[in-house]
Amino acid sequence: MPEVYINQELSKKDKLSVFLYRLGIGLTGLLLLVGGLLMLLKGSEPGATKAGGILLISLYVTTGISVLNIHLYMGSLKRFLRGLYIFSLALLGILLFLGAGNPVQPLLTMPLTGLLLLPLGGCIAFIGAKEAYCFNLLEGYFLAILIPFYILLWPLMGRDLRIYGLIFSGLLVFFLSLRKAVMPLSFDIGDKSKYIP
Repeated sequence: MPEVYINQELSKKDKLSVFLYRLGIGLTGLLLLVGGLLMLLKGSEPGATKAGGILLISLYVTTGISVLNIHLYMGSLKRFLRGLYIFSLALLGILLFLGAGNPVQPLLTMPLTGLLLLPLGGCIAFIGAKEAYCFNLLEGYFLAILIPFYILLWPLMGRDLRIYGLIFSGLLVFFLSLRKAVMPLSFDIGDKSKYIP
């Protein structure tokens, strides 16, 4: 929960971690948006698929930046989120193996492989839920529900629904990052004396 009035100085490490957390959210939103636009403009052409692979790997990196720098009062929740992210990296390895180095290829050719993105989507949804709970940001609630359902329904979706779902998700995440950008840094740190290891 946010602590508006803080009687403590933020260390350089605190400030850096909040900056990285927010940067990760913004870049995640941009990558989702660019991925949707790439699908809209290029479809599943070989060049677009290769660029999509780079975007997907970058999405894992930017989500990881936020996961590793999130501030939560409960250490058990933070460990859960980090574990989920590490698990998502293991599943990325499977996608890389199936796609011979391109993780997007199996997503387009093997319908059920989309489910391997659930842990990554869970990390993004968790961040949205945290922001919704702590700061009552409506888009966080939408993300917490939309991202997992989007991934679950991926095998059943037509091309247009996949594209516009990805674009909408990217816009929501990016909008969340803009709302976060104007908050004081202390809001994300809160009262460190209340942290539970």
